This record gives sequence, C-alpha cells and structure tokens, in this order.
Amino acid sequence: MRRLLLVALTLASSVRAGAQRNAGFPASPPPLAAPKPFVAPRVHERRLSNGLETSLVPFGSAPLTFIQLTIGAGKLNDPTKGHGLASITGSYLREGTRTLDRRTINLASSTLGLIGGDVSISVGNAETTISARVLSDSAPGLLRLIASLVREPSLPPDALERIARAEARQAAGRATQMEARALDIADSVLFGDPALSSATDNSVARLTLDDVRRFWAASYSPRNAALYVAGVFDQAAVRKEIDRSFGDWSGGPALAVRSSLEANDVAAPVIHFIDRPGASQARVMVAYRIVDPGASEYLTLNQLSIVMGSVQTSRITRNVRETHGYSYNIATWLSARPGSSKWIVSGDVVNASTGAALKEILAEVARVRETPLTQQELLGFQRFMAGVLVTENSTPDGIVSTLARQRLFHMDRSYLGSFVERIYAVTPEDIRGVAQRYLDARQAAIIVIGDRASVEAQLSGVVARSSP
Repeated sequence: MRRLLLVALTLASSVRAGAQRNAGFPASPPPLAAPKPFVAPRVHERRLSNGLETSLVPFGSAPLTFIQLTIGAGKLNDPTKGHGLASITGSYLREGTRTLDRRTINLASSTLGLIGGDVSISVGNAETTISARVLSDSAPGLLRLIASLVREPSLPPDALERIARAEARQAAGRATQMEARALDIADSVLFGDPALSSATDNSVARLTLDDVRRFWAASYSPRNAALYVAGVFDQAAVRKEIDRSFGDWSGGPALAVRSSLEANDVAAPVIHFIDRPGASQARVMVAYRIVDPGASEYLTLNQLSIVMGSVQTSRITRNVRETHGYSYNIATWLSARPGSSKWIVSGDVVNASTGAALKEILAEVARVRETPLTQQELLGFQRFMAGVLVTENSTPDGIVSTLARQRLFHMDRSYLGSFVERIYAVTPEDIRGVAQRYLDARQAAIIVIGDRASVEAQLSGVVARSSP
C-alpha cells in the first residue's frame, strides 16, 4: 500500500512540475522561417568553333564526375513511316566504332571504372543522351570514349537485324501496356500529329541500314549537341580533352523537332474506349494540352499538378484513393515535350468503380477551375515544391538534367536561382487562372481501357458521348 501511495504522489508531483514548465509554452508551433533562395552552382559555358555547346559545373566534394552528351534528336524526329529509327540508331552506338570494336569498348569501360559498368545511351522523345559517371581521374578518358561512340560508329550491316528485332519486341511490349496505349490515343486526340506515333513491328521492319546512316549523319553533329561535365574534376584537363576529342567534329545544322501545336477542338468531351475483355480493372486517363516549360505559366501549372495529384495530400489523390478507395495509383503529372506538352491524370480503377472514379476526377478539375484554393492549402504544396528543387539538384547528374531541360525548352537562365522565390509568388488566383485557361473540359482527351461488358454502362452520362 505504501508503495502505491508513493507512486501516486510521485505522479502527481510530476504532473504539477510539467504544468509549471509548460505554462509559458505557446498554444501552437512557431511559424516557419522565410524560405532561403536556392544558390545554383556556377556553370562555365563555352561554345566551340564548330558549334558544340559545353557546360562545366564544378559541384560537390566526392571525387566523381558525371559526363553527358546530348544529341538534339529523338523519337519525334522519326520519319512518318519509320518510327523506331532514332532508337535503332542509338542502339547501334554500342556495336563499335571505326577504332573500337564491341569488346574493346567493354574493356575501355572496365578500365575507366565506369560507375555502373557501362555508358548509358537513352533515346527520348526529343533527345538522345550518352552519359556515364566515373572517378575524377578518368574524366578525360570517358570524354574520349563518348566522342568515339558518337563521332565514328561503324554501323555494321550484320547487326541491323538483331537491333531491329529487339526494337520490334520492345514496340510490341509497349503496345500491350495500358498506359502507353492511352498516351498514344491522348496524343492523337490532342495534337493529331503522326510524328507522335509509337514504333510498331511494321514500321521497324521497313527500316534499312541506309536509313540509319542518313539519320546518324543528319542528327549527330556538333551544332545539334551539347556536352555537360559536372562534379569534381580538373577543369584544365577536361577543357583540353574536349578540344582534342570534339574540336574537329563537323556536321550539319541543328534539327527542328517535328511536332504540332494544332488543336483538335471538339464540341464536347468524348470518352475513347478500348475494350480489354476479361480485365478486372480499367485504366482511366484524362489529358489536357498545356504550354511547354519555357512558357511563363508553366511553373504555375506545375503547382497546379501537385495540388491536384502529385502527392498523397493532393485533391484528386485524396478524393479518389483515400476517401473512396477507387484506385491505388491515381496520380497527375506534366508530360513535357516540345510543342506537345500535356497535363495528365491517370490511374487503374476497379471495374465496379470506373464510372464513379472518372466522375470524381472531372469534378475535382471543375472545382479547381471554379473556386480558388486557400492560401494555407497552397502554401503547403509550395513548401513541398521548394524541397523537391533542392533534392533534384543535389547531385551532378541532377544538375545536368536541369541544364539540359533548360536548353531543350529555351528556359530562362535564372530558372534555378529564382525558382524558390517564384514558387512562393504564385497565388491561389493564379492557380485558378491557369486551370480555367488549360483545363477546359471541351478540350480533354478522356481514355478508358477495360472490359467493355463490365465498364461501359457506368460511363453513360459522365460526359456527353463515347467513341465507338
């Protein structure tokens, strides 16, 4: 009994002491400090006499160097009846050069100590990138290797069938992916441009080695390229190697990306349905035309996207996933592509809730067009965006990605340094303004891929009409 009494007295004493200590505490946490501007690393830019743009970015403290050569040609430069040509040409770079066969290239990669063991060759919509990361001492050697791959590919005839077959397999695989199919339809509806089409077995089969040679000769030139070196490196040694490996590179002018800004206006939104018999869930996608990242309103559109569905607390995500449980992966994002950028809402939805989910998505879009956010709601997403900027630009390859994006979309050179300040300058009325200008239901591409027998009846009345 005495022990119980002692414990009770001790607890009472602790409560009184805690109350006394907390008496002067504020009822709510103090406000966050003013955001600090992001200090962008210094970029040393130089243009060689042949037109090659070079950017050296000393960054970080680890003895690592990231090097990327960007060629201004990608899938949007494929000929109308030859989709897949840019990808096949990029794959050919691994087949050897006039001075290095495949075995020697692999040996050189091992000798240089490439982080990851290989040079990455990626063919995107508007660009082809050749990149790798090495210890700082190997940076000049990596520059020589990249120069050889790009400037003097051997393009052996006996490799074409194998490379084309691999591209055809990938094209066939993409054709079975619901999101890829939905994106193709969205591009067709929003832009109506054949240059935006994906590769197919038939288009790949039509390509010849002469097509590859012509594409390489027209695309892989110094005036159509940019070289980035970021991280820790000897600037004098790197400049010397750039001059030696790329200084006498010659070629034609920069290419123009084939794309279209023409709108396919409709009187009312249409649901484009693709039947997928037996599917237990449906892919729902709603897409809208927007401006490219170089436009002044893009930053506000980026905030709008985060408000609507880029994080768990976003409006569409909270509604469709958290409140109703219709979809586990509903999200929004900006698809930036020269002349054909779009804002997308997409997710997989259980069959029984497909119509209800689409209705909620369109209702949230209508709500953001009609009613401004509160300043407090917007502020939370702005803090998130400021943090993302720091995260995305905290590594040498992250910095290079930002610089390459700025170049592709002709963005303001002050983009990084002014980003945080510009984020917080956006107002709720700005968000509503871009929503009203770009998220017009009459211009939406609405795509549903699923089991017609289970889903189609639910879509009646969600929008005015459906495609056959």
